[in-house]
Amino acid sequence: CGCCLRSINIGQAIIECFLCDAVIHAKCFKNSDYENLNDESHCGKCKISVVKKYNPFKSIISEGDEISDELNECNREMSQILENCRVYSTSEVNSLGVEATDNNTPVSMYFLNIDGCATNFDNLALELERFSTKFHIVGLAETNIMSDESNVYQLPNYNSFYQDKLSGKSKGTGVALYIHSSLNATVIDEPSIITPNLETLFVSVSDGSNRSIIAGVAYRPPNGNFESSMNELSNIMELLPNKAVYILGDYNTDLHNSNTRVNKFEDVTLKHGFSPLISVHTHEKPGCNPTCIDNILTNEVETVLCSGTIRDNINHHLPIFVHCNINFKSKNGNTKYAQYYDYCNANVEKFVDSLQLKFENETPGDIKSFISTFQTTMDEACKLEKPKFSKRTALNNPWITDGLKDACRTKQKLHEVWTKAKKRKCTENNLNADRDNCTCSRCTNIRSCHEQFKNYRKTLKDSIETAKRTHYGGKISEHSGNSKKIWEVINNLRGKSRRQIKPSFNIDNKKITNRRIIANEFNKYFVSIAATLNKKYDDIGQVLIDDLPSFRQYMSSSTMNSIYLHDCSADEISKIITELKNGKSSDIPIHIIKKSAHLTSPLLANYFTNCMKIGYFPDELKIGRISPIYKKENEELMENYR
Repeated sequence: CGCCLRSINIGQAIIECFLCDAVIHAKCFKNSDYENLNDESHCGKCKISVVKKYNPFKSIISEGDEISDELNECNREMSQILENCRVYSTSEVNSLGVEATDNNTPVSMYFLNIDGCATNFDNLALELERFSTKFHIVGLAETNIMSDESNVYQLPNYNSFYQDKLSGKSKGTGVALYIHSSLNATVIDEPSIITPNLETLFVSVSDGSNRSIIAGVAYRPPNGNFESSMNELSNIMELLPNKAVYILGDYNTDLHNSNTRVNKFEDVTLKHGFSPLISVHTHEKPGCNPTCIDNILTNEVETVLCSGTIRDNINHHLPIFVHCNINFKSKNGNTKYAQYYDYCNANVEKFVDSLQLKFENETPGDIKSFISTFQTTMDEACKLEKPKFSKRTALNNPWITDGLKDACRTKQKLHEVWTKAKKRKCTENNLNADRDNCTCSRCTNIRSCHEQFKNYRKTLKDSIETAKRTHYGGKISEHSGNSKKIWEVINNLRGKSRRQIKPSFNIDNKKITNRRIIANEFNKYFVSIAATLNKKYDDIGQVLIDDLPSFRQYMSSSTMNSIYLHDCSADEISKIITELKNGKSSDIPIHIIKKSAHLTSPLLANYFTNCMKIGYFPDELKIGRISPIYKKENEELMENYR
């Protein structure tokens, strides 16, 4: 016996190490360094190299004779997913080869307890930049911010959805979801709750076709009532469909420590058809045993390709992820923008010469023919025979440099060195809890490796703050004396800057980028608001809003006195044109209008004077430009604009 060193006689109960030939008396187990890991016994020497995994389905499979074949196959599938779950490096995630095909796009999800956006969001943005394939869904817990502060914390090419933090709490609260802009997403209100025991946020995600999934994020505060949180989670799961649901969260229940809480958690999740996808540890802290408290739950395990944790170490929580074979239509990640006109100097000069020649040959008789001639000439000179398509990339987080990405890789290597050092057995045979004070070479090396990793992580965090401060400080210095430009930089930091690339819009569950279609849909939406309100009140049996009065009711009574208007002059029109600001026009670039002002000003002066004389306002000038202003929440929904 490896424990009492006495002989083992025939017939005595024994325990064998799963990996080596070591054996002990069964009665010696409590006094030995043996440990049951993953339903297998391991001696003290071997257990250091074993990765502890949560897998309640392994034992169920062994009892397969008492279970139906279909259920046993399902248990086998879930067991295999948990057995394959492991810890990945960023480079290993990049090399998984989960790529889109012609027919579908594997959907990837990422979750992290960020422990405060104000503290760690820049670290998160830097770490996500290192992945070659972007995650479609990113979930966060413990954001510690209100939803109206979310504009400050934006990821490029993602739409953000934030749940308010719990009232009265400044830390340990708040959840959020980031959905890639290639997908449509809308918040589902009923299962999204905020209580002292559980915080959740759910969205419906689709690619614009009939296929959709529900993605959620959950956080159970450790100081909340556990029983109440499980009841609330159970109620939420009853509201959700029985397929295609994924819940990313920090449940603060260590699945590696079998107890009544774990049993209750299993009862709630399995009863509703949900299975956990993460089996390895997700939280590690010096001086404490690693725990598995973060997880991804799903009721559609057949779509799972792989799952695991990532050695990013933004804080004590490891990010967790899953790749799923969901039949979303493949989409090009970068939207192509069409260019129909080329307003180069040569084309503009050609336009002005052609316009002058046409005006000399035949002067337009009214403003309608003038506009037609102007537009036709511009098309002939500047319009491309075939549109040019280009990709534009929004410049988010411009302070992220290649040097910072390299530093992240160095940080990860130092963490791996520390992890390997921890797996080496103490030469004094001390348990993990006593190794902090051990003076042997191996335990000393562990403390040294951890100190190097900790110091480098702190240095990297300081470097990120310095890089961001230097970038924006340089921008402010560059625009010294120009208050408008300085406020653009400040608003960019506040998340209030205007987007350089307009977002796409979700119209009839389709992703629309065509500006003319979007403009027409906005027109329909805005003019239908009053009628929609009327119908809403009518349906619930309340008083209808009165019909809108005619505009004539707002006009004063007629006056018999006359006013005198001077005729328009070409100089007056030219002065107005020169004062126009470049970039303020919707269809015709201002620099073209300015370039042709010497030709158009005399004609426009005559047209306007004549209109005033006969009391006529041209229909062509009755078209107004309405600019929708974003209010809050999903930027792709028209109801979130005014």
